[in-house]
Amino acid sequence: MALGVTSKKRGAYFGYPIYGENGDIPAGVVVIKAFINDMEGEINRQYEGLVLLTDPRGVVFVANRPDWMYHVLWKLSSREAAEIAESRQFGIGPWKWTGIEMKDDEHVTDSSGKEYHLHQAGISNYPGWNIIYLHDHHIALRKISLPIFKTAVYDPCIMCAYRAFGSTALQEGE
Repeated sequence: MALGVTSKKRGAYFGYPIYGENGDIPAGVVVIKAFINDMEGEINRQYEGLVLLTDPRGVVFVANRPDWMYHVLWKLSSREAAEIAESRQFGIGPWKWTGIEMKDDEHVTDSSGKEYHLHQAGISNYPGWNIIYLHDHHIALRKISLPIFKTAVYDPCIMCAYRAFGSTALQEGE
């Protein structure tokens, strides 16, 4: 996965060697580029928290937060930043830090002190690459508890109103 040198567009590049008559030495390589836009659109539609695809050094390559593109999720040493620049995989930089810091194995905080729950999964075909999901557990708790609260409060009220007025209305309608 990289930023195209010519197109300046992100993509997942797939390469495969092509062998000539002498099957030991490749005659060339076929490369196909898949654009990232569709994946990013799907992430924006389906997830409320922050969803990121990061390289092994933490460079954000896909995000549902556009201002974090090509930033680094974790604070880098100057040596690590120089290695990213040398690779030219993501252009010329600079790679600003997102301000995310680990609090413990499952929680991070941003530069404003807001806390997120961290979920991280590696990608088997891309060693070192990760899908990171950061969500505000207070928002998630509200989304779960509000429907339960509504059910717990409104359903008994409706049942009481039916008992008080519904049966009387049925008798009057007969």
